[in-house]
Amino acid sequence: MEITIILIIFIFLFTIVIYAIKRYYKDEIKSLKLKSRLLQDSINNSHFHYLALLRREYFNSILKPEILLELDRKAYRYEKKVEKMSRQEFNIEISSFWNKYPHIFDFDAIHQIPHFVRYKDEVNAFGKMNDHDKSESYLNIVKYMALLYRQKSDENSTNIDTGTDIEFLKETLLKYEQKS
Repeated sequence: MEITIILIIFIFLFTIVIYAIKRYYKDEIKSLKLKSRLLQDSINNSHFHYLALLRREYFNSILKPEILLELDRKAYRYEKKVEKMSRQEFNIEISSFWNKYPHIFDFDAIHQIPHFVRYKDEVNAFGKMNDHDKSESYLNIVKYMALLYRQKSDENSTNIDTGTDIEFLKETLLKYEQKS
């Protein structure tokens, strides 16, 4: 009986000490959480913009207009799919991308070349890739961008925007065809 009372008193005192420590360090904990969130936002933003640049480079290396239009249609459909995903589906999807691309540079086919080269050169990875491989890489970039966008907006985004604009692409392709 005495041990039980001593144990209860010990637990009570331990709880009070923990509560006091939490209250004492409340501002520091809040500050650390804010800094952590800001750092994560900064990392997500830099990854998103890096992927947007890669997306543009892949897109510019694909020369067939019909492939470009189909890629953006697929990208748009995937963005809508991500918007409708449950939290569990979203977590599974983003985890599979993290496994496939553990580092952000894994999306970049030319990152191993430290200097300027022309896209058509054989030294460049774009010169060695066919349109199908470029298309797959492009779509994976767009998919990951959509996942990052949703993650950045606290997973409750109703409108994911990775820069896919099918109407603008159609207009641009039409102007390009008229010039040719």
